[in-house]
Amino acid sequence: MADDLLTNQPNSGDGAADPDDTEDRLRQLRSLLLGPEVEQIAALRRRLDDPRLRSEELSTSIAEAIALRAKQDHKLQTTLQPLIEEALRISVARDPAMLATSLFPIIGDAVRKAVAHALQGMFDSLNLMLDRGLSFESWRWRFEAWRTGRSFGEVALTHSLSYRVEQVFLIHRETGLLLGHVAVSDGVVQDADLISGMLTAIQDFVRDSFGRAKSDELEDMQVGEFKLWLAHGPLALLAAVVSGQPPPELRQVFERELEAIHAEFSSALQTFDGDSSTVEGAKVNLQRCLLGGQKARVKKSYKAVWLAFAVILLAIAALIALRVRDNQRWADYVDRLRNEPGIVVIQDRRLWFRYSIAGLRDPLAVDPRSFLADSNIPENKVSQRWEPYQSLDPKFDGKRRMETEKAILEREVLHFDLNSAQLPMNQFEELEATEEEIKIIGRIALADGLPIQIEIYGHTDRTGKEDHNVELSQARARTVSNALLERGIPAYILSPSGVADSNPEHAAMETYPQELDRRVTFKLIMPAAHSKDTPR
Repeated sequence: MADDLLTNQPNSGDGAADPDDTEDRLRQLRSLLLGPEVEQIAALRRRLDDPRLRSEELSTSIAEAIALRAKQDHKLQTTLQPLIEEALRISVARDPAMLATSLFPIIGDAVRKAVAHALQGMFDSLNLMLDRGLSFESWRWRFEAWRTGRSFGEVALTHSLSYRVEQVFLIHRETGLLLGHVAVSDGVVQDADLISGMLTAIQDFVRDSFGRAKSDELEDMQVGEFKLWLAHGPLALLAAVVSGQPPPELRQVFERELEAIHAEFSSALQTFDGDSSTVEGAKVNLQRCLLGGQKARVKKSYKAVWLAFAVILLAIAALIALRVRDNQRWADYVDRLRNEPGIVVIQDRRLWFRYSIAGLRDPLAVDPRSFLADSNIPENKVSQRWEPYQSLDPKFDGKRRMETEKAILEREVLHFDLNSAQLPMNQFEELEATEEEIKIIGRIALADGLPIQIEIYGHTDRTGKEDHNVELSQARARTVSNALLERGIPAYILSPSGVADSNPEHAAMETYPQELDRRVTFKLIMPAAHSKDTPR
């Protein structure tokens, strides 16, 4: 046909071919020869230039490609890990509720399981604490834990001989194959692979038959005198055969070692293909779980404990007795004050090591501190606060009148002439007033049964020699005393003495009339208000 296109060309008038007609025929020839290839090239260009078409073609094969690449090595996971982490971070930052909703079923189940484990451990610890909490051995362990800085659980595990871990199995969680096994040297060792398979089958049966959720696990079993404790991890589980009565702290040891195995052999556990040599190093962790011992318990004597308990009881009883005795002494002291005229107790308190009392006290009443010695109460342990008041008790009427008359008598002064011991005539009226005052005091003292003593002091001025002034002052005191005796005052209540110029009338003044110092003064002495003041 191409030959026809080439030979059947019309000729122009001058015998030459028409250029346009030739070009058209060439295009038809090219279309016949290269038409299918050109269409294929155009279709391939459309596939390469259209992103939608490329995405559709890639979507049909990307899943198979990823699966094949993941089986060859871990380069694909390493490459995608940063991208996935960044995408997850952005998604959580944008909508945290979405992640919480997605994780809720998993977290809720994990939390319930953790709470159940914690409660079970708490109950076991409580039972064990009640069992050994008051024993001497427990306190000894606590002291050792404080001294060494270790926890009480570790010390209790070290010293407790009531249990023994016979065998420990490490089982791959997905395949149920045995990864490692250790046993005590004198223990009975069965076929470890057989036991591992049976244990896996039992656990699957329990989970399928009774477990409400896929995460429900078999945690312990009782087989005769042996207990089977299981600790579960995401890639492996640890099963321990224990004899005796193991403490709750032992379960924490198993879980801690299982966590260490996962941390060290995580990659080997994920790619486990039946070759247990890849986790051979985990036997070191399993060996740490072989704790306890099965030695015979020696019956201990608790005589020392009972002796210490008895000493403590005696000490407590002694303290109580001393407390009761002190309380009784204080109560007797307060009652004595309440019954004392002129004292009103308003408040009294008994503290641990001190006493406190407050109230009202007539100045003429007895000093409350004078009773402390009789009550065997140390004075330095008593705090007292007394406000003054005037009691209406008849006992104080005579004392109060005596205080009034005493003030009047001690204001009486008899003056003398220069260098004379004779009482001047103008002083006899003062002498009579003094006599009358002394008689009044005597009658009051007789009515109340109070012994009295009237001191008569003779004085001189500062002139003259000291020896002469002493004799002159004594003579003046005797003159007044003899005058009172002549007027019927009993001699046994009078006591004359001379003080010369040792106590001038106006000691604070530099100059004053000297005749004021040539005098005789009086002072009333009573047992209830004995005074050592110097005479006026």
